[in-house]
Amino acid sequence: MFFSIPQALSFSLFGIPMFGADTCGFNGNSDEELCNRWMQLSAFFPFYRNHNTLTAIPQEAYVWASVAEASRTAMNIRYSLLPYMYTLFYLAHNTGSTVIRALAWEFPNDPALANADRQFFLGPAVLVTPVLVQGATNVSGVFPGTGGRGEVYYDWYTFGAQNVSTPGVNVTIDAPLGHIPVYLRGGYVIPTQEPALTTRDARRNPWGLIVALGLEGSARGSLYVDDGES
Repeated sequence: MFFSIPQALSFSLFGIPMFGADTCGFNGNSDEELCNRWMQLSAFFPFYRNHNTLTAIPQEAYVWASVAEASRTAMNIRYSLLPYMYTLFYLAHNTGSTVIRALAWEFPNDPALANADRQFFLGPAVLVTPVLVQGATNVSGVFPGTGGRGEVYYDWYTFGAQNVSTPGVNVTIDAPLGHIPVYLRGGYVIPTQEPALTTRDARRNPWGLIVALGLEGSARGSLYVDDGES
């Protein structure tokens, strides 16, 4: 799990945006805490599956109640973001852009972010800061900004603002088991859909927009829509 983020970021730069890990691990036996954290992390990767060798113990999400609940929470966000992710794949296909991207991709002029590979952006607007250490109930992360004044980020779960006056400073974020910190970057409009059990059904559900205002009170976004079939 620890190395899946830098691997995903590398594949993005290689021009292979559809990347994902063998969630919960392939060789060897997984455990409840590892699978709990990993199922939530991988929900924000372009390719998402739980997969292991036949010689290991079963590790489907339903094997542990806490993993099933954590998976539902993260999958609900993933399916809510399907229009946003679909747009990212359209842009990757047409422009060579990335779907999952390093913090340094969005903030190339900040040398402190050159080696930051324990957090990542999904597109330009969704910042994910997973727990990667066994037994941890919080995680340190940065909220990148520009121009020395920082940016504003919004907690996905509460929409509460995380104002960062000094970008690049480590902040301790509460992250009990079953919770993955996800933030929306100010200045962006994120298209959403009401989740469903399948992508086909989700496409038929109501659409929405999350407007995450930047410090200057404005936001922008894009949306690619097709028939979902052809």
